[in-house]
Amino acid sequence: MYSVEFTDTAEESLLKLPPDISKRIVLKLESLADDPFRVAERLTNSTYYKIRMGKYRVIVDISCNHRNILVIAVDNRKRVYKNHF
Repeated sequence: MYSVEFTDTAEESLLKLPPDISKRIVLKLESLADDPFRVAERLTNSTYYKIRMGKYRVIVDISCNHRNILVIAVDNRKRVYKNHF
């Protein structure tokens, strides 16, 4: 089972989203604790993965050795790549 952690920036971004959206994102991340690779797609030319949530994207770093999912960014799909990479 993987543990889910947030960077400070990702946590702030999540809190700025509407409550129903942020709740869906948290529930989705918790459901990924068994196997995050079933929905996470690797970003091109990166070690990070993206998880699609409607109009939003969650960028994560998955560590298989430590069984950890680190949430790097949460934002609208139009802004997430510009603002965080």
